[in-house]
Amino acid sequence: MSDRAPTILIFGLGYVGERFAMKLREEGWIVSTILRDAVKANYASSLGLNVVSLADAQGMLDLAKTTDALLITAAPAEDGCPAYRTLSATVAQNSRLQWLGYLSSTSVYGDQECRWTNEDSTLKACKGPGLARIQAEASWQRLASEHDLRLKLFRLAGIYGPGRSALNRLRKGEARRVVKPGHVVSRIHVDDAAQLLLLSIRRPDVGSIYNVSDLEPASGADVVLYAAWLLGEVAPPEVAFDEASLPAAAARFFIECRRISSDRAQRELEWKPIYLSYREGFRELAKAMVASGQ
Repeated sequence: MSDRAPTILIFGLGYVGERFAMKLREEGWIVSTILRDAVKANYASSLGLNVVSLADAQGMLDLAKTTDALLITAAPAEDGCPAYRTLSATVAQNSRLQWLGYLSSTSVYGDQECRWTNEDSTLKACKGPGLARIQAEASWQRLASEHDLRLKLFRLAGIYGPGRSALNRLRKGEARRVVKPGHVVSRIHVDDAAQLLLLSIRRPDVGSIYNVSDLEPASGADVVLYAAWLLGEVAPPEVAFDEASLPAAAARFFIECRRISSDRAQRELEWKPIYLSYREGFRELAKAMVASGQ
């Protein structure tokens, strides 16, 4: 890159994308984002981001032709990855592109029977969001291979952070303590995820696929119990998974089980999560909630 300020285009922004965008702005990057929703667009503008509407086809292509980096945060739809459908042909011709990131999900691994799962583990998802993510990853991988692009796939575990955790669900009276013996979930604090992306974009020649998770998978029931203790609330009663009558989307988390390893990111990018487990993350979140009167 030259002496000019580096530029990045973020398709979709989202929870992690917003955190990442603000870290980049602190380092002098010019950040643009493609958004559909007008309310979100106004909010992004208030953060100092350049916003282009998804309906502005020419505006999107103009940015994609010249950006130094591109991050895809939008989830795939029924007809595939919207960013791929919209931008892939233009991105392939962008000689300035130094880094191409795609935010995927550990759902691509499907059910690993609670085994430790790394980036070389078999992708077992055969339906739903996991399969859609596999197909989206494959589309970008083909494009990167054909045009020698520096593609990075980030497979994120369950994301939590301010406003999005069991602590908030408890305050709203929406938390449930569903128990399925042996079942665990891997998680990642939003700020740790954004920091990993930052380390990657600083070293565009390093790596290709990274799991993004903290160091301790844990059961949802344990997480809710700890959250209740931090807030001084009575924990919801335990409910057996077989008796919980969960909606399909929630039940999927209990049908599949995997312990996500982020060793590769720690080794190759020298990344280590600030919040080693949900406990460290929840303690900070609870302090902030109490301090703000939530």
